[in-house]
Amino acid sequence: MLERSKIKSHTVIQGIDLDLFKPAAKRHLKDKFVIFSGGKLEYRKGQDILLKAFSKLATKYEGVVLITAWRSP
Repeated sequence: MLERSKIKSHTVIQGIDLDLFKPAAKRHLKDKFVIFSGGKLEYRKGQDILLKAFSKLATKYEGVVLITAWRSP
């Protein structure tokens, strides 16, 4: 639609430069499967769905850990 309207635009792909950023060696929870969820604590973000899904996952598999950093002002 932008092109049809003669508006100049570019696509910017989100991601990381793997030449600059590399995973660090695990120092903690080495024997665990860790799931991290961060962001604003809001119903629309689906944290309730995550908790239900994690509950089922943790019941089925040992060594699964959920770490959260949810915060709202």
